[in-house]
Amino acid sequence: MIGTTISHYRILSELGRGGMGVVYLAEDTRLARRVALKALPPDFSRDPIRRKRFENEARAAAALNHPGIAAVYQLEEADGELYIIFEYVEGKDLRAALSTRSLNTQQLLLVAVNIAQAMSAAHAQGIVHRDLKPENVLLNVSGEPKILDFGLARMGMEGLQSMEAATASIELTQAGAVVGTVAYMSPEQLECKDIDSRSDVFSFGIMLYEMVSGTHPFSGGSSASTIANIMTQDPKPLSAVDSIHPPELDRIVRKCLRKKREERYQSTQDLAVDL
Repeated sequence: MIGTTISHYRILSELGRGGMGVVYLAEDTRLARRVALKALPPDFSRDPIRRKRFENEARAAAALNHPGIAAVYQLEEADGELYIIFEYVEGKDLRAALSTRSLNTQQLLLVAVNIAQAMSAAHAQGIVHRDLKPENVLLNVSGEPKILDFGLARMGMEGLQSMEAATASIELTQAGAVVGTVAYMSPEQLECKDIDSRSDVFSFGIMLYEMVSGTHPFSGGSSASTIANIMTQDPKPLSAVDSIHPPELDRIVRKCLRKKREERYQSTQDLAVDL
């Protein structure tokens, strides 16, 4: 698609790809600005029920206005396919920062607070992310986080109708760190239950643990054991894996990672305040 034009967006290069489609850097030829253009999987466009749900999700996400959330500009349709246009954020994703351990304590806390505040703003509008993970958080050139795909992850979750399907979609790296959507799911997501903002709190707790320690709190020797750990095991205290950061972080992380959602932070605003 590089070099082609969709509506008034000229495709410049590929930025990345995943289960929700391929993301391209594009030029808005009307407004002379760069944007990110996501080409959605064909089955999203061809299934009328999934298409309608996705359009509703996109409208809700487009209504969000927060500096910590990448803005959704519009939906485009070309030749029966759907494309979503959103803010282009120059920088690197949080996964890259974690892999190089490039965040000091002050930077880590600033990033965490900003993510929590952005989550709070979205949750106040009734929008749950459902797929919060380091790959969906970009750090701009100033080191400030921007959350991607807020409110747009419901469709990607619909394929996980069983533990077998969930197990198949997880990936373990050589270092034992877990990468992939399922590794950041809450217990209620893995059980395919109805979810609310407290599921995002659990996912955030996994990310925060990983930001502090460099390790995933529920990593197992296999995909199945990682999922089992999320469902049944408590992570090691942060003090046992990293003694440098403020001890209060351990309490915050452990509260985020409670198996029962009624025992977690009930409000992401409270979480942001504690951070």
